[in-house]
Amino acid sequence: MTSSPSTPHHHTDRLLQNVVAGGYCIGCGVCAARENSSLRIVLDNDGKLQACAKKIHSGDTVNVCAICPFSGESPDETVLGGNLSSYNTEYNHYIGYYQNLYAGHVERNSERINSASGGLVTWLLVTLLQKGMIDGVVHVRPCKPTASNPLVLQYRISRTEEEIRSGAGSHYYPIEMSSVLKEIRENEGRYAVVGIPKFITAVRLLMKEEPIFKQRIAYCIGIIAGHMKSKHFADSIAWQKGIPPESVEEIRFRKKKPDRTARNSYVYIKGNSDNGVKEELIYSKNQFGRNNWGLKFFEYEAAEFSDDLMAETADISFGDAWLPRYVHNWRGTNIVIVRHHTLNTLLRKAARDKKIWLEDMNTKDMIESQRSGLRHMREGSAIRAEQKQQDGLWHPPLRMFHNNSTNPYFKNIIQERTRIATESFPAFNKAIQEKDFTVYTTIMKPLIRGYYRQRPLWYRALSWIQRHVPYL
Repeated sequence: MTSSPSTPHHHTDRLLQNVVAGGYCIGCGVCAARENSSLRIVLDNDGKLQACAKKIHSGDTVNVCAICPFSGESPDETVLGGNLSSYNTEYNHYIGYYQNLYAGHVERNSERINSASGGLVTWLLVTLLQKGMIDGVVHVRPCKPTASNPLVLQYRISRTEEEIRSGAGSHYYPIEMSSVLKEIRENEGRYAVVGIPKFITAVRLLMKEEPIFKQRIAYCIGIIAGHMKSKHFADSIAWQKGIPPESVEEIRFRKKKPDRTARNSYVYIKGNSDNGVKEELIYSKNQFGRNNWGLKFFEYEAAEFSDDLMAETADISFGDAWLPRYVHNWRGTNIVIVRHHTLNTLLRKAARDKKIWLEDMNTKDMIESQRSGLRHMREGSAIRAEQKQQDGLWHPPLRMFHNNSTNPYFKNIIQERTRIATESFPAFNKAIQEKDFTVYTTIMKPLIRGYYRQRPLWYRALSWIQRHVPYL
């Protein structure tokens, strides 16, 4: 079956029928922020933020498909990235267009430790604000859950250095941008928008459709990421430590301690348990469903049909330097892909002034640092698309520069990951209904064993060693 969507009369209906009903909505909220949109974003029973029609339907007055990266009716990342800057003279089909590649970190130790990686994202945002190059930062920050909004993280606009720093870290959590984008429309100023790849692509598409956003969004800051988790992911971590889903008040991922490498971090959680307020710092490898990112618990299906890992439409992208020479430093190191001349100048001057440390990277090392994620998103998405076609189902179009994997082992791994992601939602919902976390683990353990059985013996042996020797 071809990857062209059906053609209902209305753009909104088409988006709801193909993207949302098909499971491909990432919940970014950009479609709901479009002027005169008939869509809103809601939290569904699986803990995912999804687009849906407003109760009072105002009619199909705008083309929301034009700003959805999954609709098949908008330019892809290669097209959008090619229009970013005349300075981006280099191109790599894994990285996209770019000007310079770096590894780096902020020199101030406290800032580096409080970040998820090398601290360069927060440093850049604070620097842009201090220099008057922006008036606010659109990014994810903690919030207090309420009866009407049970989420503990959400997109907000930060206008002070303190507010910016409060958003440091990784956020494996459902978030959406509709309210902050509406705030940008209503308030003059220059803004930096931070987001994972498809969020940034959607923002670029919105800037193309509504000139006011092109005027007010000064910089798009991309976070290199291959995961998009539902609320169930955070809730499952808290619940196994005695904090039920409805009682989670705060969660902080990727907390660092010197007894671990950069790859092996902790999660901080806070909430109400049977014994009162409880705070826990949990080592990631001791968490059910968190000890292997490849297991794909509570993954949005939309994230599995994206072939952009490197945030190719961002002015600058930041990720983790998962290379041996960096990963053993527990403080963390960033990889940086620069696509904006002004930001490149800013970085290089700061490096000369010893405010940050930078090291040039080549394309081989940049790609190697994200090898697992790239393979899952490039080869993996092609395998998943092939299965959809065999089942006669529509899926979002993928770019055609990657080859379908002929490795039967990897195909089996992808199939097992899909099973785990799919089954984790009803399993956790059943546990919530029965108020018993072990209901969830009992259902999922056989699927996990099935996943690990797909791996070669040598790989299983290496994994055992890594579990028992923290610094491998």
